[in-house]
Amino acid sequence: MGERAKVRQGKPITLPQNNSEPEPDIAIVQRLGRNYREHHPYPENIFWLI
Repeated sequence: MGERAKVRQGKPITLPQNNSEPEPDIAIVQRLGRNYREHHPYPENIFWLI
């Protein structure tokens, strides 16, 4: 995935339809830079969860 993805460990993701923020062990997400300072990754930003 090269420059398209970032690995996040133990950080929350946002599931708006369930109004929850689970903390997967590992999430491979789109690189959105500073946007993640304003919100956690949404489902459309996630490639893979463990």
